Amino acid sequence: MSYDIYGNPLRRGHCEVHPHVHEEYPCSICIQENNNINAIMELEYVLELSQQRIAELERCNNELTATVERLRDAIDVALDQHKRDGAMSASVAYDLEMLLCS
Repeated sequence: MSYDIYGNPLRRGHCEVHPHVHEEYPCSICIQENNNINAIMELEYVLELSQQRIAELERCNNELTATVERLRDAIDVALDQHKRDGAMSASVAYDLEMLLCS
């Protein structure tokens, strides 16, 4: 005699995990539960990959922001020096100022 997972006698043609279902194991409910578990595992994997990618992009963004700040500082110094020395044309000085404002 066969038994279900609860220790009760298993009726012929019924699932041992879902004894109320008149299908042999694995029944449609077993298959759906397995599909749900697989979908959850896949979503967790995709979430982990997404979180890793976000962290990588945040690091890149921070590096680029720091580079832009260093470039702006360098342009500021060069612009101030050229304005003091009078060695820069007004249009070049204007272009540099517009670059700093963007």
